[in-house]
Amino acid sequence: MHKWTSSSAVLLALLAGCNGPPPEQGLRMLAESQRLLQAGQNRQAMEQADHFLREYSHSTRADQAYYLRGEARFRERQYETAEADFRKALDLTGDRRLRGNANAALGELAQRQERMNSALVYYTSALANLEASEPPADAVGYRLGEVRQAMGRWEQADEAFHRVIHAFAGSDAARLAGQRVNARAWTVRAGAFDNHQAAAALARQLQQSKIQAQVQAVFTRKGPLHAVQVGRFPDRAQAQEQLDQLRPLVPKAELAVTQ
Repeated sequence: MHKWTSSSAVLLALLAGCNGPPPEQGLRMLAESQRLLQAGQNRQAMEQADHFLREYSHSTRADQAYYLRGEARFRERQYETAEADFRKALDLTGDRRLRGNANAALGELAQRQERMNSALVYYTSALANLEASEPPADAVGYRLGEVRQAMGRWEQADEAFHRVIHAFAGSDAARLAGQRVNARAWTVRAGAFDNHQAAAALARQLQQSKIQAQVQAVFTRKGPLHAVQVGRFPDRAQAQEQLDQLRPLVPKAELAVTQ
């Protein structure tokens, strides 16, 4: 009888550990992984999350470990494994903020891969879980607007941008949204410069190659710049054709929106 009771106690303890919180050592691993991530030490953050998941993958904090490892992998451009981690975090978590962050990360991955329909779903789900007036809802709302523009949904994009502008007035996201709101067409941005003279020189160079280029003041993630832009196209596919033609001359050219 005593032997049966002892074995049962051990089994019950093990089962409880499968779905319970991790011990103090596990919590320290998670805290260290997050600290390393914030310090830009992505590989070390990955190792800490790996260690946690080897020891405590069935605990109630496994969702956070998968998310942290996904973030580290994302920053190291290990996109396929990062996506798997974010999906696993979503499967496990009941925490709304973590769900919002994981959906936002999956949306960014989909947007990078030109999977705009998927990005739209992920960003919408992210905003449904995040606090509407707190970061990262500003960045997610802005990216949602970008995706809607890429899909030709200009008015819906304006709605997303206006929410960012009003909820996060004065922020970088709001300033960027202000540059994209009311856009209804695409252009090719050949370059963007701190001073007008450099932009004008590139525009002249392109004009000598029979390419119609103009200089326009824009606000970017780097602040206000003088952009050299080529053409105005009603849809993204047409702008992409112009971009493909321009890249042999200007390898760093990119798509942009315009009014």
